[in-house]
Amino acid sequence: TDEAVLEYDTFTKMKPPLREEQDRRSLLDGLKRGAFSAIATDHAPHPFEAKEVPYDEAAFGIIGLETALALIWDRCVRTEEISPFDFVYFFSSGPRKVLGINIPSLKEGEPAELTIFHPEEAWEVNPSEFYSKSRNTPFKGWELTGRAWGIIKGTRWAGRITPPF
Repeated sequence: TDEAVLEYDTFTKMKPPLREEQDRRSLLDGLKRGAFSAIATDHAPHPFEAKEVPYDEAAFGIIGLETALALIWDRCVRTEEISPFDFVYFFSSGPRKVLGINIPSLKEGEPAELTIFHPEEAWEVNPSEFYSKSRNTPFKGWELTGRAWGIIKGTRWAGRITPPF
């Protein structure tokens, strides 16, 4: 929420800006009511120098791809704000429908296109472990449960660990 900005940490500076708790609650209510079809990030990596300046001079934006799934899982699904089914929809078929992209099937012999996510992996957000070339996250040090392991596209694996299959 906007409380994170009170210390003028440039890693919390983004557009749109962080809002009040009531706004966060309203967004969650909208998700529950079906007013939204997708959850997306504005993945906005910046070099360290663009954030290590006075707050009013700092670039807007944070990286989002490294933490989005875990944050929503930990703070919304584990707290029963949204269901696991809705979580999958908001990050997979929902965005594809919005963008008019075909939803791939998961059939033998067909190319795969999916994210491998471990819902019970506990971890601490450590930007030095990110794949992104940038490290501008306000979530450094947060303890989260649920973590993306990687993706499969076609027959290609890309991820932070060797898959257990």
